[in-house]
Amino acid sequence: MKLLVGLDVSLAKAALCVISEHGKIREGVDVACAPETLARWIGEQIGTIAA
Repeated sequence: MKLLVGLDVSLAKAALCVISEHGKIREGVDVACAPETLARWIGEQIGTIAA
């Protein structure tokens, strides 16, 4: 399943939202705004992130 990831980034944290190819929200989370944290969280999603 293809996934879309939306990011709202600030200095301290980032809000992420994963939406399925069918337009349904699968998950939303606030995480620390660090490249490693963002990459790990996105990489843990089940499906293919659409480019």
